[in-house]
Amino acid sequence: MPQQQRDLTCERDGTSTRLTCVRCATPVCPLCLVRTPVGMKCATCGAEPGALLRPRKPVWVRLAPLAVVALVAVVLALPRIMGGGSTGDGAQDLANDPVGGNPRPQPPVNFGVIGQEVLDESLGFTVTSFECGAADAARAAQGKFCVLALSIRNTGRSPVTFVGRGQTLQDSQQRTFGPDTAATAAHAANAGRDLLAPVVNPGNELRGALVFDVPVDVAIVGVSLRASPAGPAAFVRLA
Repeated sequence: MPQQQRDLTCERDGTSTRLTCVRCATPVCPLCLVRTPVGMKCATCGAEPGALLRPRKPVWVRLAPLAVVALVAVVLALPRIMGGGSTGDGAQDLANDPVGGNPRPQPPVNFGVIGQEVLDESLGFTVTSFECGAADAARAAQGKFCVLALSIRNTGRSPVTFVGRGQTLQDSQQRTFGPDTAATAAHAANAGRDLLAPVVNPGNELRGALVFDVPVDVAIVGVSLRASPAGPAAFVRLA
């Protein structure tokens, strides 16, 4: 009866094996062996040119991708954990929607209501009142005049030119309306002030009114206020 072959232990990674190197008889597992033209060898004996070495990856290398995935999950969840939980993306978008949602309560905000300061870049805007239908003795409106009274505050460290022409009203149909420059310049709230292109220095606050000539039947819902014509805008709900 043939003698039963005993189990050996691979000297490279400790794996149980029944294979040995054809040159030095060192136990070697299938993952660590080197296939050569004359048979299977251990890594040391099989280091000649042309040998195919199949090294076994260390445990930390095999587990590294799982560790990276776990780290990314923790980083993404950290703001929610630190903030005590938050709504989903859809609910958050609704909360920040200037027309259909509610303004964010934390100052400074980009969406607000009359009497609440909103911030765009380094200019803070506070709409103090909004009224449509007032007559202008100096000229007639194409539709009706809407007067937006506001204050403009420079919260930054450099002078900013406020461009009055870049501010726009928005109606319920997503149409936008720019100010009437002549009516704005002639409005009593702007006596002695330039509200079309004034320079507001850091710490200064400018008060005045923008006058818009809009269709008679328009339903104005808000105003977009910008620190620069090409930049983003803060939004104030007016209805």
